[in-house]
Amino acid sequence: MKRKIGELILIIFFYLLQVTLGRVIAIGGIKPNLLIILPVLFGFLHGKNEGMYVGFFAGFFYDLFFSGLFGFTSLVFVYIGYCSGIFYQKYEETEMLIPLGLLLAGDFCFGFLSYVGNFLLHNRLNAMYYISRFILPEVVYTLLIAVILYKPVTFLNKHLNPTDKRRISKLIKDIFDYVISLLKSRLFPLIMVFVLIVVVLINRLFSLQIIKGASYVTDLTDSIQKNMSVAATRGRIYDRNGVLLAYNELAYAVKISDSGTYSDKDGMKATDIKNATVNNAINRTLEIIEEKGDQYSTDFKISYAGDGMYEFNVSNSAVLRFKRDVYGVTSVDKLSDEQKAATANEMMDYLFDRYGVDTAAFTPEHILEILSLRLSMSANSYNRYMSFTIANEVSNETVAAILENSDELVGVTVEEQYVRHYVDSTYCSQIIGYTGTVSETELATLKAKDDSYEANDIVGKTGIEQTLESELAGEKGSKEVYVDTVGRITEVIDETDAAAGHDVYLTIDVNLQKQIYTAIEDKLVEILLSNIVSNDTKYAYSSTTGNVSHVYIPIKEVYFALIDNNLVSMSKIAEGDTENERSVYSSFLSKQDSVMSWLSSELLDGNTPYGSLSEENQVYVWYVYEMLMNEGVLNKDSIDTSNDVYTAWTDSNSVSIRQLLTESISNGWIDMSALTSQSYTSLDESYELLTDYIVSNLQTEHSIL
Repeated sequence: MKRKIGELILIIFFYLLQVTLGRVIAIGGIKPNLLIILPVLFGFLHGKNEGMYVGFFAGFFYDLFFSGLFGFTSLVFVYIGYCSGIFYQKYEETEMLIPLGLLLAGDFCFGFLSYVGNFLLHNRLNAMYYISRFILPEVVYTLLIAVILYKPVTFLNKHLNPTDKRRISKLIKDIFDYVISLLKSRLFPLIMVFVLIVVVLINRLFSLQIIKGASYVTDLTDSIQKNMSVAATRGRIYDRNGVLLAYNELAYAVKISDSGTYSDKDGMKATDIKNATVNNAINRTLEIIEEKGDQYSTDFKISYAGDGMYEFNVSNSAVLRFKRDVYGVTSVDKLSDEQKAATANEMMDYLFDRYGVDTAAFTPEHILEILSLRLSMSANSYNRYMSFTIANEVSNETVAAILENSDELVGVTVEEQYVRHYVDSTYCSQIIGYTGTVSETELATLKAKDDSYEANDIVGKTGIEQTLESELAGEKGSKEVYVDTVGRITEVIDETDAAAGHDVYLTIDVNLQKQIYTAIEDKLVEILLSNIVSNDTKYAYSSTTGNVSHVYIPIKEVYFALIDNNLVSMSKIAEGDTENERSVYSSFLSKQDSVMSWLSSELLDGNTPYGSLSEENQVYVWYVYEMLMNEGVLNKDSIDTSNDVYTAWTDSNSVSIRQLLTESISNGWIDMSALTSQSYTSLDESYELLTDYIVSNLQTEHSIL
């Protein structure tokens, strides 16, 4: 019985060494397995029963601290002790290689069985990686420690024999004599200092690993371990003859994820520190992108209208869905009346406060992008390391600048991506379709079929790209990595390659498509040219029936269409050297001066009802009205839609633009702060200032032709 107690004490001692000094002596995260040494040695030295006894209790204590499946280690260690006991009395105690060989086999089997159990629980298997990265290094380290501990353990084993009382007495006497000699030694003070250091270290380790161990492990895992999805290469599209129609090209994208860890510091809350860090990182990233000549895009539902004013760029149900997402409710019906009625500026004030945005530190454009990204991060907070795109297809210069400034860009990374390109898209676009970032509605539909889809994924939007999405998309891979505090990958733990999408062959013939398209285009040009007239005549009427007999296209409308669709650039014409280009540009300037002169006169002196204007002049006047609305000078939220003048403007077209603007000033619908710094102005002064603003704005920034 005394021997069993002695063995139990030795097991507890080894357990304490494992839980305290184990991590201290770890090399590259690999720790020796001290407890597995005992069942191997005691089985080898005393037989199967001793090996099984020691194995059970050693495994029991191992399970207390390390194992996620209690009882598993005890079972394995019992078998290891039993197998080691088979070699009892077959070899001398001095044959160290035998127990070391048993230890090697036992530790390897334990590591492999542990991994298999983990695979069954988590459904992941990468045996060769785990063996080479974890099992074999641990086995080697344990063997090295076992070589050091073999003699001390065999010495203690000899003195645990209860049948030899004299041996026990001698052991006690030897220990006592050794202690006395040690006290008299000159090295005793140095030993005491060392012991004190060890006691402090053990106390600290006990606090960190036992008392607060679980908390620290959770924090460490959250801060450095990251599971990433790896996008698959989209399949290519060919015509019936194998002519390439759609393919992928490698590019770089700048992305951000919520990968930082934050805690209260210097009187600041962790939330405030996080807001400042993330907002500054996004802003600095946007500055770099702009400096290098690249562009970013935002899909935010609010736009900047100028002079500190914001407006929704969507309407009706889209606004309500946006408010639902911002206020964090599950459906539009759960929005309060106040939330439903919130203006764009009220929404922005709410978001500024929520995300700690310093409006004075960032430009309005950057603020919108910051809020767009922060909202996406918040909506996916359950997956901290999901990446969100800031800019696509950035240049090598931008990539280099991002990497150079990575220390201050927390969570910002540069990732490879494949950009979709189309060959002869003019002729097949309506068939092939196109790809783009998945919308909320599309994501919900796709996730119902395949839950691997995530926000920010590129999916087919129309045509073949959409119809054959499941075939073209491929299967995502995964990557488990360690990242540092700023989100940079430091080590890849495990990786599963993505499976490329299938190539698709269509039944169409692209050459035939080209010929048909060209033939139709030529015919349309022929029809167009035959019906263009130099005057403003649009219709010819039958003298007998009075019905329209022919439709004409005024050349003026052709020019307008070409300019509006950016097919004709007036700036390029202005730079032209030919006589024809100079003549065209001269006519353009003359027409522009004429329009500006008429419009100024109408604003200052005219009073023509909108409905009485010519069709062309109606376009100019309506442009002025929309410009004031878009610039926020005419505040649509302030307009009384039941006002008689406003009703006559919108419904009967019986008032002039001058009457509408005068009424708007009188009722405070015009934001005069955008026009003057004076607190008070008369109605005539205010209207004059407004007119000057309109004319100046048209001449400098807004060409009406």
